[in-house]
Amino acid sequence: FADGINYSTDASASFAQQINPLKIAQAGRLNKVRGAAAYKALSSGDYDVLVHPNYSTTVKNYLIFKKYTVSVEGYGAKYENFRTEKQKIVILNEGKEIIVQDK
Repeated sequence: FADGINYSTDASASFAQQINPLKIAQAGRLNKVRGAAAYKALSSGDYDVLVHPNYSTTVKNYLIFKKYTVSVEGYGAKYENFRTEKQKIVILNEGKEIIVQDK
């Protein structure tokens, strides 16, 4: 699954629902399924980033467990122009900032 992706939580849920351990575990499972969908979308082409992803989630509720199915749509992009940022040294001199650029 794709790491480093943060998903929003349900803002309409009450505080008691947000701290419910069962709901937290379900959200964790759903986030893993979303991460797997993002990984599958990125690996289908030679992409580095998924731009503007839209997740469609289907939940089938069985008596003992829930089955999550997630599909994702978005724009795949590849980043090729990697550059390093030059170091900046900021010196404070009596309230004035002096910025020295590293070579």
